Amino acid sequence: MRTASHTILTGAYLALGAFFCFSLQDASVKWLVAGIAVVQVLFVRSAVITLFLTARFGPDLWGKLWTSPYRLQLLLRGMLLLGAWISYYTASRHLQLSEMTTIYYASPILVTIFAVIFLGEHVPKTRWVIASAGFLGVIIACLPRDASQTVAIGLAFLAAILWSVSITLMRSMATKVPSQFQMLAQNVILLIACGAMLPWSWTWVSWDVLLLMTGVGLFGGMGQYLMVEAAGRAPASVTATMEYSSLIWAFALGAIIWGDIPPHNVWLGGAIIMISGLYLLYWERRRIPTG
Repeated sequence: MRTASHTILTGAYLALGAFFCFSLQDASVKWLVAGIAVVQVLFVRSAVITLFLTARFGPDLWGKLWTSPYRLQLLLRGMLLLGAWISYYTASRHLQLSEMTTIYYASPILVTIFAVIFLGEHVPKTRWVIASAGFLGVIIACLPRDASQTVAIGLAFLAAILWSVSITLMRSMATKVPSQFQMLAQNVILLIACGAMLPWSWTWVSWDVLLLMTGVGLFGGMGQYLMVEAAGRAPASVTATMEYSSLIWAFALGAIIWGDIPPHNVWLGGAIIMISGLYLLYWERRRIPTG
């Protein structure tokens, strides 16, 4: 029989997989937006995910979404994510992958706070300690920032706030709205909003660039699916802590793709972040009854 702790542990693993996919997506988008409008990349990304969902679950999915009693909440979450992604990927033009990810990492502690305030979740002291330790790792890992990039830094922080609110809202609907509904809703909203802006921002691209843009959709779609599934199994405070793992991927991908070698303080902070996430998994595993 599946216990509550076992379910939470499964949710934590799903969240780890989701944030790995999101890291691949972020690196791909940062590469693309150097010469392509953010809304064009997001449009292709959302189109790929929307087509996949329609093919996988059938056109009836659209009708069920339209008649869902939670359609207004889904609309609100889609608008929050639209603002978060446009802000985040606009900032990526001016910040290193590791730097913008570090700034964005105000979100896990915000999710933990919002979960208590808006969802009434009881967060054990151990999870508070782990979340705080991960946030301390973020502070230590912060790279020196150019003061001239104030706007980009502000956009990355705004993205963190919007993402935190959207995750909290997703958690409130996770057991009531199927994963495919949440995914379809948020991607249709992006598709419509970004499509409306395309006439002023479209750029013709080569086939290899189009292939990479399609890959962004695949990475993002898989990340979204795993994230929604994780939210249905684990409290927001747990999935938020798992988000710290993507900072490690950001540093690794930044070094591989752009040759960004973080200083010693980044490695120290990254170690603290990774240890905090692994300890949460260990702690949840210990809560699973044996025998």
